[in-house]
Parts: sequence; C-alpha cells; structure tokens
Amino acid sequence: MLLYEKGAMFKPHADSEKTSGMFGTLVISLPSAHFGGSVVLSHNGKQHEFKTSYHEYLAWYSNVTHEVKQVTSGCRWVLTYNLVREHMGQPESEVAGRKLHAILADWKQQRAEAATATVTPASQTTKTIEISSATSTSTDDLPLSNSDVKQAIYMLEHRYTNANLSIESLKHADRLRAKEIQSICDDYGYTLYLASLEREVMGQADEDDYGGRGFNEYDEDEDEDEDEEDSDGNSSQYSGGSYHRIWDICSDSINPTHVVDAEGQEVFHIDIPIDEKDIVQTHPFKRKPNKSEYEGYTGNEGASATHWYKDTVIVLVPNDKIADVLMHRRQYTSEVVPAERIAVMLAYLQKRVQNTPEQKSEELKRSVYRACELVAARNNNPGHYAYGGEKPTYTDEMVLEAFKTCMALWLRVPLPALATAFKKELPEFALQSLRRLTTEVGFEEIKPIYDNLVRKQQGVSARSKTLSFLAGADPLTLDTQSDIIPEIRTWAQESLENVFSDFGSLSDDDARELARFVAADSSGLLLKDRIVPRLHEILDTPTPEKTAFIMSFLSRIYEHFRSTGSVRTDIPDMYEVLLRAAIPGFALRKPEEHPRYYRYSPEEEIREPALNGHDLALIFQNCRELGLEECINQMIGRILEEIDTMDMKDFPTSILPLLEDLLLDIKKGEVNAERFKRLFQTGLAKYIVTYVSDEPKQLNWSREPTKCNGDYRGYFPGHGATKPKAGTCQDCQQMNVFLQSPTETVWRFPAAEARRKHLINKLSDKHECFTTIEKPRTPFSLVGTKHKKSMDEKHRKWKTRIAEVKGHLQSLEGRHRILDNVLQERYADIMAVRVKNLRVEAGQAVEGSNDRSEHTQAGPSQVAGQKRKAAVVDLTDD
Repeated sequence: MLLYEKGAMFKPHADSEKTSGMFGTLVISLPSAHFGGSVVLSHNGKQHEFKTSYHEYLAWYSNVTHEVKQVTSGCRWVLTYNLVREHMGQPESEVAGRKLHAILADWKQQRAEAATATVTPASQTTKTIEISSATSTSTDDLPLSNSDVKQAIYMLEHRYTNANLSIESLKHADRLRAKEIQSICDDYGYTLYLASLEREVMGQADEDDYGGRGFNEYDEDEDEDEDEEDSDGNSSQYSGGSYHRIWDICSDSINPTHVVDAEGQEVFHIDIPIDEKDIVQTHPFKRKPNKSEYEGYTGNEGASATHWYKDTVIVLVPNDKIADVLMHRRQYTSEVVPAERIAVMLAYLQKRVQNTPEQKSEELKRSVYRACELVAARNNNPGHYAYGGEKPTYTDEMVLEAFKTCMALWLRVPLPALATAFKKELPEFALQSLRRLTTEVGFEEIKPIYDNLVRKQQGVSARSKTLSFLAGADPLTLDTQSDIIPEIRTWAQESLENVFSDFGSLSDDDARELARFVAADSSGLLLKDRIVPRLHEILDTPTPEKTAFIMSFLSRIYEHFRSTGSVRTDIPDMYEVLLRAAIPGFALRKPEEHPRYYRYSPEEEIREPALNGHDLALIFQNCRELGLEECINQMIGRILEEIDTMDMKDFPTSILPLLEDLLLDIKKGEVNAERFKRLFQTGLAKYIVTYVSDEPKQLNWSREPTKCNGDYRGYFPGHGATKPKAGTCQDCQQMNVFLQSPTETVWRFPAAEARRKHLINKLSDKHECFTTIEKPRTPFSLVGTKHKKSMDEKHRKWKTRIAEVKGHLQSLEGRHRILDNVLQERYADIMAVRVKNLRVEAGQAVEGSNDRSEHTQAGPSQVAGQKRKAAVVDLTDD
C-alpha cells in the first residue's frame, strides 16, 4: 500500500524483477480524492498518461518505463501488486534457444563468407530475428548484415554499476538472456563480455527563451527504497524530464567504459570504436538521454548541448577477432599497442585455449596468432616517422612472452616471424624450443625459421655467429662434430655460401671473421673464387667504410699467415692487387653534414672508429716486408690528402695510433724517420689548427636587432584593434639601437607594462640580454643588460680541446721520447699547441675561429670604443 501526499512524485524508471517469474505490475487506485499523481508510461518512443483519480486500476509490463507525476492536492492512495507467472513452461524458452542458435549460426556463416568473398555486394538484405527471454513478451529486432562482424552489442534492460557487473549479478530477465547466449557461444565461436557503454553526442541545440546554461540528470544508479511502487531506479531504456533537442550533431562517440568477462573479472582497459550498427537493437538511442548539458546563445555561437546515454550491454566477440578488438588502437595515432596490454591478453587467451576443448579452440588460437603477428611485424618492419627516426618497437622480453605462448599452445606458424623479431641474440628458451621442435616435427618444417634468422643478420660476423648458435658448433668445425643432426649440418654448410656471396655490413668484426675463414681454407679457392671478386666489386665505389674494411681485412689475413711462420704463395699477389686497387679510393670519414638537432634520436650515438690506425700501421709494415715501396709512398700521399677534409673527431682513433706505431718502428730502426716526417708534421699541425682553432674572442658588445613585424604596443588580437602595417615599432627601434651598439651594455626604458612585455617577448637567447624591472617611480623601467655567456661557453670548450690535444701529444711523446727527431723545427709549436704559428707556418692567412661568436657579425662597427663625429641612430625598418 502506498500513500502519496501533496508534492509527492516518482522519477521515470522501470520495475525491477522482485521475484522469479514476475512479468508486470498492477496498481489499484483506492477511493481518495486527489489531483495530479498521473502515471506516464513510455515504451519504444511512445508515451501515454493515465490518471489514477479517474482509472480504478492500471497494469504494465516490467520493461515499460513509468513515472508518477507530482500530486497537486489531496492524497493518492494505491495498492501495488507484482504480476507473476507461477508455472513457467519450457516451450517459450526452447523457442528462444532455437532462435539464438539460428542467429549465431547465421553470423558465423556470414563471417566465413566475408572472409572468402572477393566482392561485397553494394546492397545487403537486412534480416531480423526475434530474440526474447522466457520471462518477457517483448521482442528485439536483430539486424544482421553480410559483413565481417568484429563485435555485436546487445543492450540489457537494466543498467548496473561497474562493481556489480557479472552474469550472476544481473537481474532475472537480463540474467536469463545472458545465460542463454553464453550457453551457445562456444558452439559458434563467440565470447561473451559485459560492458558499461556510454554514448556522447554534442551539437547545436534548440534555444531556451531565457538562454543561459544548465545541466540535467534524469536517471541515477542508486536504489530508491522509500517507494514500494518500485524500489529500483536502474533503468536504461528511457528517462523523463526536459532536455534540449540537438538538431545539428557535431560529434558522436560510443565507447565502453568498463569491460568484464562473464565472471565479472575486468579484461583490462579497452579502447574500441563502437558504431551504432554494432548494436543489435533497432534505434537503440531513440529515447531521452540519461544526462544533458546545455549552453545558450553566447553572442558568438548559437545554443549547444551535450547528451549522454548510459547502458549496460552484452558484447559478443568472434573468438578469432578477440585480439583485433582487445588490441585495437585509434587509427589516427602512431603509437604501438602497449606491451602490457598484449602480455595480459596473451595470458588471458592462453588460459582460454587451454580450458577449451580442442575441437572448439582453433578460432581462439587464431587470435593468439594475430597478437603474435602484431609483435613480430612491429619489430621486423618498424617503419619511420615522416619527420625522421624509427618508430618504437617491442622489447625482447615482450617478444619472448609471445614466443612462450606459441610454444605452450604448440602454435608453429608465428614462430619464424617471432624468431627474427628479437633485437639481440635469440634467448636460450627460444633456441631450446627450436631444437625441441626440430626433434619432434623434423628439421624441414623448422628450416624456414633458421633461414629467417640467418637472413636477418647483416654482415659476415653476425651471420657466422648465428650459424654457430643454431647449429651448436663453429661452422669451421661442422665436419668434426658427430652429435649434430645431419640435416642441420648440411643446412649450415649451404648457408655459408650465402654468407660469402653477400657480405652485408662491412665492419671490423666482419673483416676479422672473413680473414678467419680464408685462413682455414687450405685450398685457397675461397679467397680466389669468392672473396677477391667480391672485394673488387666493393672497391668500385669507394667509401670510408669500405676503406676501413679492406685495410682491416688485409692486415688481419697477412698477420694470420705471418704468425704461423709460413705465408701461402697466393697471399702476396692477392695482397698487392687489392692494396693497389684500394689506395686510389682511400677515404677517411668526413664531418657530419647536419648538426645534431636535425637528428630524430635525442641519444648520443656510439662513435665507432671509421678506420683503426693500428690496422693502417700494419699495412705499412706488411708493405715493407713485401717490398711494396711504391704503395707506401702512395699511402702517405692519400692520407695527407684525406687529413685535409677528414672529421677530426676520428683523428685520435685513425691517425694517432698509426703515428704511435710508426714511432715505435723508427725507434727500433726499422723505419727511416725522414720518410714519414711530412706525415707527422703536416698531420699533427692540421689536427691542431682544424680541431682546436683560434681562441674565440668577442670583439664588441653588438647584437642582432629584433624583428617585430609591426606588432607594436596597443595591438591585442581579438579585442577590436586593427593590426598595423608591417614595420618595426618605435619601442623595438629604440631597443635595436641599444642591441646593435658595440659599446653599450645597459639600457633603461620607462614604459607601461604592455610595452615592457612586448619588448621582453621580442628578445631571445641569441640576443644574450638579461631583463629586470626597476620600480623607483611610475612608469616602471625595463632594464636590459647584455651578457656574454655563449662566449664564455665557447672559450671553455676551446680550453677543453687544447687540454685534450695536449694529452694526446704527451701520450705520443711519453712512450718513445723521439718525437722531436721527427717533428724537428715544428716540435715546439706542435707540443705547445700554438695555433697561430702553425697556421702561418703552413702558409695560410690568419683567419678567425670557426667558433667565433655570431655577435661579431651583427653591428656596423666591429671595433670597441671607436669614436664617431656624431651619434648615429638607425631607425630604418628591418
């Protein structure tokens, strides 16, 4: 029994199922005079109002939304009854089950057809099938299109909190429907999730007569136990109250805010785009919004509103599309799917596959494959940003997790791509897994993985190391290893042929490994038929990297044979031929063409030596032993030519080691000092002059002028002011006179705040001018003070370079104490790092330092303190 006194009312809501079998509500109006208190029933966009002061009784189904209007006078006195079907028969439930089977079977067939179809018809037939619970007479139309459905959304009758979201926590009708769907999902390859769904619509709206702004909320999640007509306010189908109709939609989004599995376990944060066509109900949002915000006419724009619709839904995802749905990222972003999300999803899918019968798990395995495919593709083909730099990749730990998941589920298809996705060496687990696969399925099936691993490596050294790793033995000793599977031995030997046909990278490690293989080939055919022709091809287009590679290879191959006490007869001829071919293209690394700030990566790159000076010294030593005197003279000439243009950062690793080894040979009496005098004198002098350069000096206090493009004081965009014509404002002109002055260091400018801010905004780091505000009187003064921090920093770096060079020279002198015999008349200037003397001795005009401050180029006069007949103020525009 309920008694509504004057002023009482009840918000729009749908009845909750208070007992099993409840399908509706009966209200009997008792004799009590009153006005108001009408019942408003709403369903499927239609609305009817009934007066309890006129009707003796009312009844409606549980899924109908109803509202009790305010009682204006008297008392509204009613009895409420729950309408319950006591003996529920099975036939309706069986019919619903058959319909569900038909729906999911039809979806599965359409997905299979879409996967194999080459052409999709422009128009599709929409097929509707009724789905109903055993406790409701309502029906929902399910539009099924012939497309590759990624997820299907089914709206529940009630809305639930995130903390209370699981199948067992659903109300009776929703719970029965969810269990019916869940019971047949496995048969058709679907997974059921529950989700909180929110739609947000923004756009131009109808205007109020009074304008302004406001916020309405028509429906809350909390229970309202004080009214026995319905103790539940959880309704998602309709909300009453007023709202502003949106007539021009600007944005419309539907997103899940919380996703759980059937047991209520949160899947993880998910960001999947949902289209209204994914929702199986027809016109799911043809109702009043749950919340609305309105902003009236503002003078610049018309009235606008935002509507929110909140629902709890069942999400049906095809098992082979779980990875696509759960790993989805917005297509307009360039970010990769977070590794944490993939790791959690792989663990979730692995558990699902292991707990699913084998005959029903194939589609789940395809989702695992999709996830692993994404990881492998990102690492194997990361791509580059338009502005430079490689896109981010996954760590080896993430790749290993994907590899382990495939092994646990015995999925072999993703393994070749995953094996090559590791940035570093193949982890021990992955290697052992490959060997286990080889034992169980045979080498022929695993061979593509091995091929990909070797093919991915760049250079002789990396490929040889990978072959050794995979075969379990050094490639040079394969024939002596009896425990190696014959198929793997044959594969490794065949793979070596590819290693020698394409060297790939040309590093010092590659030269060392190549020399090792040549030394092991007693027949000499490898060197003659494979290596020498390939080296000649390399020398056709000389580069610093190729020069370093050739020099490293020649020094190591000769040293190897010399260390054994016998030099093969083919080595001297080969050595001379290759060296003569390499000398004309001898090149040292040049300075970087672009400054560091053009690089994408903020991290400092590891600088490997372009040419190892010790290898170069070995070349001279080998030439002396082989009697190649002409080659020695040619090498000295090429080195001196290259020093003129080389990157001096390489001098300590490419030239200083050469000079150090030559000093040792001179001290032993094996080399004539006079022969290498020019190399020492010219090389060290050029190093000092180019690398250290002249001492940076600031000739005066002149600075570059500012450029304001006429954006003078008093102009504030958006406040009705007219933008002035281009041209420097008067305030900036006065400041430029100060900036360009070679003698003035402090400037005071009394002005209002807006003018001071304008001047401060025009100054940048290149002007090297501090600004402060003096406040002794009004208006306050802007005080500009020039400083020379950049010049101080340049001077500090110059001293650092001097100390660095002196350290190298002292190291060179300290070991042999004969450097003065080689440098002779230039010894003092070189050891003291006297740049000007060395420049003059080299016959060069005394030039300014490359590091000289740019400020010395700014003003019309470069001599501090130069007197003028009259002060000159330049007020011309920039």
